Amino acid sequence: MAEIIVHGQVVGRAADASQFEYKPTVQVEWGHLQPGVFRYLFIPRNQLKDGDDDDSSVSSFSDSDDSEHRAEKEMKEKLKKDQEDRENADSGTRSRGLSLMSRFAHKGQARAQEIAKKGAQYFDQEEANLKEEKQKKKEEKKKREEDADETPQWAKDAGFKLLLKGLIEEDGLEMEEEPPHPAEQINHLPELIGRVIGYLNPRRIGRAVGISRAWANVGYQDPLYYCLVQIGVPAVTIYAFDNRIDAVLNCGDAVLASGEKVVAAFDVNSGEFLGETAIRDTTVIPKLFTACGSLWSGSHNGAIREWSLPHNLTNIEFRVQMWEHNAVINDIVSTDANPNFGGMTQEMPYICTCSDDRTVRVWNPVQHNCDAVIRPFNHHCATMRTLFVSKDHLYVGSSDGVVYVYAVDGSTRSLANRQKKRVGVEATYPLEVELSNGEEVVSAIKMSKERTKDARLYVASWDGKLRVWTVPRDDLEYELVFTLEHHGQRITEVLVSHRHFITCSDDETIRYYGLCHGDAYDTALERKVECGSRVKCLSATPGDPGVMLAGLADGRVLVFEFGKIM
Repeated sequence: MAEIIVHGQVVGRAADASQFEYKPTVQVEWGHLQPGVFRYLFIPRNQLKDGDDDDSSVSSFSDSDDSEHRAEKEMKEKLKKDQEDRENADSGTRSRGLSLMSRFAHKGQARAQEIAKKGAQYFDQEEANLKEEKQKKKEEKKKREEDADETPQWAKDAGFKLLLKGLIEEDGLEMEEEPPHPAEQINHLPELIGRVIGYLNPRRIGRAVGISRAWANVGYQDPLYYCLVQIGVPAVTIYAFDNRIDAVLNCGDAVLASGEKVVAAFDVNSGEFLGETAIRDTTVIPKLFTACGSLWSGSHNGAIREWSLPHNLTNIEFRVQMWEHNAVINDIVSTDANPNFGGMTQEMPYICTCSDDRTVRVWNPVQHNCDAVIRPFNHHCATMRTLFVSKDHLYVGSSDGVVYVYAVDGSTRSLANRQKKRVGVEATYPLEVELSNGEEVVSAIKMSKERTKDARLYVASWDGKLRVWTVPRDDLEYELVFTLEHHGQRITEVLVSHRHFITCSDDETIRYYGLCHGDAYDTALERKVECGSRVKCLSATPGDPGVMLAGLADGRVLVFEFGKIM
């Protein structure tokens, strides 16, 4: 069992470290020692001390103390240096003939006289031969060291050297009772990369995605919130409509903006108007969403429509509509984060919607029918406003401040659910727990660092507060750890990446927070951007460069670049 250690934290274990041989390199540092664990330690070659980069640098944790060898080696080097100093002093005070005779006295008086007669030229040739022989031995030793070096090629290319490996034994080591960061089994490269990304800054992520396709697939899922911090001003301002922007969406080089009951397309780089699309309705279109290779729109009249997604967005065509909600569509999400959603593995993810008709519906995007209707317990007194799907649960935010947590594959952590006989929809989607998030409308739910000990659930409300909850891994003990009160008015959207989360509000600001501060959210605010109007919606897309779109109440769309790939 090998452990992968990044910045002093164990981020995963694997049955055999050789499976990571072709992985992009990150700086791996000393971690927590446990007896009986096979561990690899890599350090940068430029940090190796003199004498470390030799055959003894790859050794076992059970070897004798290296300090004795180092002391012995230093003593030999000191004696050798003293001898060289004495020889140099002799050569400086005596004549060249006497020096030559003294150096070759061990070969006999006759030999020394012969060399002295032939002169310094013959001696220089002898000295050159000795240097050549010494250089040859040095190269042979270097080749033996390279052959004995067990450092993988990916580590050599990145300037790292395998310093230690082997089973950790108790003798001579200070052990910790248990590691502070429990590690999971890592079976796939994307999972390992996903964990490592959390320790990299945005610029390093940008460079890493060019290493391999695996890094690109994972790295591009993390919006690069860099330019927003450095600049804080929009790269492009699009004057889309005269009235409020209801939804924004980035599709390649174009921006789709919903307003005035139509959807128009604009160039993301210049803001140029490309034309109106076929997407229009008799009421407001508050939601635009891409899933399963199609574009989906939700309307105030309860209609959900599927549209084609061509390269030229002005050629969008209508495909099908699903009209079972009878009130405003408040949110649309895809279940691709949970492939077992609905209790079985699906080739295509489901689509979930919530509405003011107090229901949550699960749609099959292939057959275009509603597979399930989830009705929260107090659906007679609250409407459903926002959704979030994790790898384990479905989170539903309501207008009375309650967040409903549902299991989505039939497996429940609630003892009450195990004891009672569940039938129908509740057999697949049992209600696990209800989280009280104040008395105001829940406007957005997001999660960071999912399925880790640092996983946090962010719940935004109309009272301008963002509440942060711990996410349990084995039970249902959610704990409120902090309440951010930086916004003066209601929060309309929250975006989360591996390293940051962003909020926008009706107080005309976008606020940027770093996750590197842990639970010290009072110091996590890193940037505030004044927009000059109420911010109604946000949309983030990865890419080179990634962009964030902000739809404002005055009809503008602000385009922020995250960070160009270096």
